[in-house]
Amino acid sequence: MRLFLAAIAAITGLITACTPAPAPAPPPEAEPEPETTVPPAPNGEIVASDFEAWPFTVEGGELRCRKWNGQPAISFYDAQSETAIPLNGVAREQFTAMHPEMENFDTAGVWNGGDLTEVIAAGIALCSE
Repeated sequence: MRLFLAAIAAITGLITACTPAPAPAPPPEAEPEPETTVPPAPNGEIVASDFEAWPFTVEGGELRCRKWNGQPAISFYDAQSETAIPLNGVAREQFTAMHPEMENFDTAGVWNGGDLTEVIAAGIALCSE
């Protein structure tokens, strides 16, 4: 009987030694870092005739939409004056975060002070494409 029990104990030990250990649990996912750079996103050429109310002093330019911390940052770029104007709060936040030394946004006379609602809506649509 002792021999039989010893044999069973030896077989059990052999089976246990050959069984692979369970895989370790994956490490928990880290919180994403806030964005510090602006990833490329769609741009669109726009002109005054595309809008009912045109808020710029130039006839056209490039409407830009970039995601900033998951939100659309809408800006208008005039190539002639090489001026980019942040149009919504997210774009102003992005600009301030990337250029903290600048407090005011120089529009170089490109924005006429008009309502930006229609242009911002078109910019948000760019981010949705």
